[in-house]
Amino acid sequence: MEAVCILNPAAGRGTAPHKWKQTRNDLAGRGRTIDTLTTTGPGDASRLARQVIAQGADTIIAAGGDGTLNEIAGAAAGSEVKVALAPFGTGNDLARGLGIPRRSADWAAGFPTFTARKLDLGMANGRCFVNQAGFGFDARVGQGA
Repeated sequence: MEAVCILNPAAGRGTAPHKWKQTRNDLAGRGRTIDTLTTTGPGDASRLARQVIAQGADTIIAAGGDGTLNEIAGAAAGSEVKVALAPFGTGNDLARGLGIPRRSADWAAGFPTFTARKLDLGMANGRCFVNQAGFGFDARVGQGA
């Protein structure tokens, strides 16, 4: 198993499936076929990531936002699996900060040659996070988003 996508259909206010379909078509046009697993609720991305890691995936595409990425990165922590972010969330702060293309055609064109980078993971209350953690007002705003 090479790469697999874990798609959060609720990401980007429900626009992620359409964006992934475009991206998957762009990848297929470049000779890359990617299997897709779709989450159904909180914790699903973690479970699916652990499953595909056990099956031998070498790359997991996190198609969603920072929450999807957090779950997948936490499950992949300590393994050799690479995690690629397909930024289909609402804010895409981490993707913007890392210079990851947000347009599907640009992302698909760059996917085979993306530079792998190690990122620090934070942990709060037993949960990993990638981009940031907030409390108080920040948490209330994030919950509303």
